[in-house]
Amino acid sequence: MTNMSGDKQQDPWSLGIYGALTCTAFLLPVVGALLFFFFSLKSSEHLRDRMVVSVLHAPVLFFDTNPAGRILNRFSNDIGCVEEILPKTFYGAEQYVLQLCLAVIIPILASVWMLTISTPLVLVLVYLTVYYLKTSRELKRLESTYHSLVFSHFSETIVG
Repeated sequence: MTNMSGDKQQDPWSLGIYGALTCTAFLLPVVGALLFFFFSLKSSEHLRDRMVVSVLHAPVLFFDTNPAGRILNRFSNDIGCVEEILPKTFYGAEQYVLQLCLAVIIPILASVWMLTISTPLVLVLVYLTVYYLKTSRELKRLESTYHSLVFSHFSETIVG
């Protein structure tokens, strides 16, 4: 449109195309996010149903060896993570990874020498990510152990 004359830019047809492109640029991310969260909630519902069926079909030995508090903790913790934390985290991570890829790929396409700088940086980022994930898993495991004790005490108090 910048190469058009002023009269052609003011033409209702050109303004309509520009308006349609602007509306599409605003609506597509919203529709994409809504579809992403809809399908993530559907998958969490399916996972919850499968978890209930699996526990209901478990042998009695499973209930004898695992206290009710641990089972309740697993259900509440897993379902809470899948329904609340995981979709937001995954969507944000997806957006960040796409932005990171574009921030690395576009300068590399502009200058091949950027590849020599970005390769060590990406390797350092991968190393830090692996280190963080190991630490995070260990902390989560310790937190789950603590919560299972609280749920066990709660269920034993109710049972008497």
